[in-house]
Amino acid sequence: MNHWYAIKTKPKREEGVGMQLKKASFEIFYPKIKGVAFNRRSTVIKKLFTAKPLFPTYLFVRANFNYPPIHRMIRYTRGVNRILGNAEGPQPISEIIIQTLMERTNSDGLLEQELLYRTGDEIIVKRGILKDL
Repeated sequence: MNHWYAIKTKPKREEGVGMQLKKASFEIFYPKIKGVAFNRRSTVIKKLFTAKPLFPTYLFVRANFNYPPIHRMIRYTRGVNRILGNAEGPQPISEIIIQTLMERTNSDGLLEQELLYRTGDEIIVKRGILKDL
């Protein structure tokens, strides 16, 4: 029976591992979150939107790890660090958790977070040179 499992990859290798596992006909879920970055190289600071991993160095794969060849294939895929589990072996992730994450992502697998602050909101700086302003 196929379940969802969390795969820990080597740093910045999530997409490569995901592509390799997709080629091997596994269902992959690699959620990303929409982030904001600022380009400070030019004279005008530009606001850029980027897609960052929701869980850096992790992705989810749907597979049957009771079948040893599948377990071995995923475990020894280039870029995979380990499969999350305990001493008994890989532990499946609840289907509800994965479904909840999938429902909140768009067609590109991107979670769009709501902005915490809007124009006109009052904020207080707690640390740094502008403390208590």
